[in-house]
Amino acid sequence: MIKLLQQLFERWNLPKSHQEFFGFVIIGLLSFALDFIILNTLIYGLKFNPYVFGIISITNVISTTIVLLNSFFLNRLLNFRSTHEKLHSQLGKYLLVTLIAWCIENVCFGLFVRAGLIEPLSKIAVYAIFTPVTFIVYKLFVFKEKDRTRSDIFAEMLVDLKLLLATCFTLAKKVISSSFVKILVIFVLSRLIIYEIGVIGYGRFSSPRIPSGSSESADPVAAWTKWDVVWYQDIAQNGYEKLDYEQGDESQQNWGFMPLFPLSQRLILQTLETDKFFLVGTLFSNVFSFSAIYILYTMYKDKLKKPFDLLLFFCLSAGSFYLSIPYAEGLFLFLTVMTIFFTRKKLWLPAAIAAGFGFTARIQGVTLFLIPAVHILFEKNQPIVRKLLLLAASGAVFAIPIAVHMYFMYSLTGNPIAFISIQSAWYNAVPYPLKAALSPILRPMSTINFLHILLWALYGFIFVRNFKKFELWEKVFVIAMFLVSTSTEVFYSTYRYVLPLIPIYIALTDEEDWVKKLFIGTNCAIAVIYIFAFVTSNPLAV
Repeated sequence: MIKLLQQLFERWNLPKSHQEFFGFVIIGLLSFALDFIILNTLIYGLKFNPYVFGIISITNVISTTIVLLNSFFLNRLLNFRSTHEKLHSQLGKYLLVTLIAWCIENVCFGLFVRAGLIEPLSKIAVYAIFTPVTFIVYKLFVFKEKDRTRSDIFAEMLVDLKLLLATCFTLAKKVISSSFVKILVIFVLSRLIIYEIGVIGYGRFSSPRIPSGSSESADPVAAWTKWDVVWYQDIAQNGYEKLDYEQGDESQQNWGFMPLFPLSQRLILQTLETDKFFLVGTLFSNVFSFSAIYILYTMYKDKLKKPFDLLLFFCLSAGSFYLSIPYAEGLFLFLTVMTIFFTRKKLWLPAAIAAGFGFTARIQGVTLFLIPAVHILFEKNQPIVRKLLLLAASGAVFAIPIAVHMYFMYSLTGNPIAFISIQSAWYNAVPYPLKAALSPILRPMSTINFLHILLWALYGFIFVRNFKKFELWEKVFVIAMFLVSTSTEVFYSTYRYVLPLIPIYIALTDEEDWVKKLFIGTNCAIAVIYIFAFVTSNPLAV
C-alpha cells in the first residue's frame, strides 16, 4: 500500500519531504487503527483498564508500545527507506525518541481523560497533536539521510513547507468557491435560523411563560426536546419496552416508532459512553440531511437549469426543521436519495438494501421499493424471466431489515407487527390509504386539518402541473407516498411526509417564478407557525 502511494506521489511531482510526511501520516493512521482496536479490546472486551498513580493507563501503555514498534519498521523500510544505518544504532535512537514521546503522550492522554474526555477521544487528541512533531524528530534524528547535515535537511523542509502552504492556499480558494462549500454554507445558515426561531418561540410563547432572560428561555435542548424526540430518546437510552402485547393496557408504547434512527443513536451513545442524546441525534440528523441534499445536487446538477434552487426548496420547506433535530427524517431522506442513486446506476441490490433500511426508518419507506421495482419491470431489452428474478431477489433483500425488526418485536411483545398494531393508541386503529381524506367529511374542519390539507394541495398542484414531465417511477412513488401518508385518522405531519417527495422538488426547479414564489412563501409562513407550535408543545405541530 505504501509503495502504491509513493508511486502516486511521484506522479504528482510532490517534494520528497511531502511524500515522506504523507507516508508517515498513513502509517500513523494504520497504527492508530491498530492502537484503537487494541485499546478498545482491552478496555471494553477484556475489561482491563488499570491506572498507575491515577494518571498512567496500563492499557494505553500496552497498545502504544505494540504500535510504536510496528510504526518503526514500516517507516524504516518503506517510508524513509533509511537502511544505511545499522539497525541497533537506529533502533537505539528510535527507543530514545520513543521513550520521551511515550512519557509525554501518556501523561497527555491521562490529562485528557481526567479532564472528562473518554479514552478513545483522548487517543484521537494525542495523535492529532504529536503526529507533525514526531515526523520532524524522526526525519532529523532517527531516519536522517546519509551524508546530509541536519541543517540542510531542515532548510529543505522549510522550503517544502512554504510550497505546501502555497498549494494549500490555492486549494482552499478552490474549495471555498466550490459548490460543496456553497451548499454547506446555505445549509448551515438555514439550520441556525431555524434553531433561533425555535428558541425565540420557546422563550416567548411557552405556557406557562418562561421568565425572560432565564437560562431555560435560551436552552435549545429544552426547546426542541418535544414530541417524538422524547420517544426516540427513550428508545436510545433504554431500548424498546419488553411487554406482552396482549397483556398491555393499549396505552402508547415506544414500539410505535421504527427502529433504525433510535437504535443507531443507542449504538453511538453506548460507544461514546455518553447520555447527550440531543447533541448526538442533532449532529447525526444534520450530517445525513446535508449528505442527502448534496448527493441529490450532484445527481441532478447537469440536468437542471437552476440546481441551487433544489437546495433552497429543501431548506425552506415547512418541515425542513425536522431534518436537523433528533428525528428520523434526515436519515430517511438520505436513504431515499441513495435508493434513487443506486437505481439510476442500475445497482438493483444496493438500491433494495437502501430501500429496506428506509422502511425501518419510517413506515413510509415501504414505498421506496417501488423505485427500483418499476425500473426493473420496465427496463428495455431484458427478458421477462430475468426481470422477475431480479425483482424477486431485490424484494427478498428489501424485506430483510423489516423482517429482522418484526422478529425483534415478536421476541419483545409476542406480536411481530406491534409497531403497526400499537397505532391504535394514537387513534389510528385501522390504517388504510386515503383514510385522512374522510376526516373533513366525518368531523368539523379544524385549523390543524386545514393547514395540512393546504400543504398537500400545494404539492398536489405542482405534481399535476408537471405530471407529463415525470418518469413512470416518479409518478408511482409520489402517488404511493401520498396514499401511505394519508392512512391516518386525520391529516397530520404533512410537512414531514412531503420531504421525501424528491420528484416534486426537482420539477419545481423548472417551474415559473410565480409558482416558486407561491411555494416558498407558503412554506416559510407555515414553517414559522409549525416551529412555534413544536417548541411550545402545541397540538398544531402534530
